[in-house]
Amino acid sequence: MAKEAERSCVSILCSPCVFVHDLAVLPTYTAISKHELGIKSYDRVLAIARPDDVVVLLQRSDKAYLQWLSGVGLGTKKILVLPGKKGETLTHRLLHPAAQKKLLQLLGGAKNAKKAILFPYYPDAAIKKVSRQLGIPLFGTPSLSKKFAGKVFFERWCRKKGIPAIPDKIVRINRGKDSKTGLFQLKTIIKDQLAATGHVVVRGDFGSGGSTTHVIDRYSAAWINEFYRHAHQDDVYIVEPFYKAKASPSSLWLITRRQRRGQRGEGWREGKAVHIKTSLQLLTKSVKYAGNEYPGYPGQFNRRLVIAYSRKIVKAMAQEGYAGMVGLDFLETDKGVFVMECNPRVTGAMYPWEIVKMLEQRHGKVGAALAEKIYVPRSIMSFAGLQQAWKTLLYDGTSADGVLVPYNISLLKKGVITVVGMAKTTTGVHRLFEGAEEMMDGFKNNSEGRQ
Repeated sequence: MAKEAERSCVSILCSPCVFVHDLAVLPTYTAISKHELGIKSYDRVLAIARPDDVVVLLQRSDKAYLQWLSGVGLGTKKILVLPGKKGETLTHRLLHPAAQKKLLQLLGGAKNAKKAILFPYYPDAAIKKVSRQLGIPLFGTPSLSKKFAGKVFFERWCRKKGIPAIPDKIVRINRGKDSKTGLFQLKTIIKDQLAATGHVVVRGDFGSGGSTTHVIDRYSAAWINEFYRHAHQDDVYIVEPFYKAKASPSSLWLITRRQRRGQRGEGWREGKAVHIKTSLQLLTKSVKYAGNEYPGYPGQFNRRLVIAYSRKIVKAMAQEGYAGMVGLDFLETDKGVFVMECNPRVTGAMYPWEIVKMLEQRHGKVGAALAEKIYVPRSIMSFAGLQQAWKTLLYDGTSADGVLVPYNISLLKKGVITVVGMAKTTTGVHRLFEGAEEMMDGFKNNSEGRQ
């Protein structure tokens, strides 16, 4: 089998893109926001936008960060910040005539807007309405996104196509007359699974980044009672044995729109599935998403099998009419490789990979990259402070070797930043992050010494 090519999804799409990366429209936003504070204000898309692209945000980004992006030839100056009511999503703010007028101005008028593409984080009904009102083609399929996002449906759909998923039991939360029966069923399934494997995983039908995933290593009736009490009516949960992971790879794909065949439009030709990147996911002990690593150490996971399963999945999705981004998560164990879930949307892995591809176009092949969150001390809770601490490590536009590119600074004031680091080797990129931590500690000590 020939090696699957790796592409940039942004470069495949026409320019300009209108990025509306609003995580608050996710079906599981409430659950995610409990674990990921400030997720609504993420500004990850700023670093991957091209000069002609438009980025729509809830709030202004750090001025020093925007100046740095511009100075190294990244990002766009076409940024639209939309004020609105508390709790109003970015997508709904775009439904207001005043917001649409500003957007069309940035695109150069309604005629040019038709040449653009509306690129949401997750395509929902509201963004489809925005697309229709503005006349900007939508990249995504709202009618199918929620269907494929459901883990129960997706795993059974995959099994029918010969792609293995971990054997499981399904529990539906019932607040009616049979509520005690549902609770008893959940307790029985967990107890049986613990007796068989020693560990159990409970996963919500809908979830992102491990936000609805619980790993259980001992039976606790009190915990199950509390869990059941806080669950919502008709919530569906998967209960499955905990398989020890050898690796947790993810595969990112783009599916183009369906097109009509021939001049007369007889029949349909399904969209084309394009491989973007297959990489190693970094997960915490509680199975929460923590970042991505490319390419990882040799032999860390069965890349060929993961890509083969992924290609089969995305081709079938295209045949059903899906178009848009697709992120597929897998688990590699001693028992084999299993598909875990489908994210029919942008995923966290897209942003660092797009940055890597941009820098490769300028400086040549990047040997290895690592993307993850870094916790910063109080003395560096601004981008200007970070520039001082990482003087020799921040990308300066001249080389992609041994450099860091911050791509989510929305929570910097709270002490968190997400960066992608690049080096010639996986060992080199890990040393780069170690050096970044040491430099922050040194900056912190110097700052405290001056006080």
